[in-house]
Amino acid sequence: CRHSNPTNSCGPHRHLDQKTCRCICNALPALSCPPNHVLNKETCQCTCDRTCPRHQPLNKTKCSCECHESPNKCFLKGRRFHQPTCSCLRP
Repeated sequence: CRHSNPTNSCGPHRHLDQKTCRCICNALPALSCPPNHVLNKETCQCTCDRTCPRHQPLNKTKCSCECHESPNKCFLKGRRFHQPTCSCLRP
């Protein structure tokens, strides 16, 4: 690449492609991402790619859909936990 510094840093997980003169991700096949993750070409890292039902928000740390309520929380409120809707129901 003309006018480029060979030691120019493209940032973490990236390197300068001499053919295109652009920063690209280091070799990391998308298949190496865990389940429900995809390779983010902006950050060159695997990111969570999961869609959750409205009543089960996404926990980005675990990349899983989780209920706000739990059987224990419902019990403490004197209610019954309803798994399909992740809610507490009156007995």
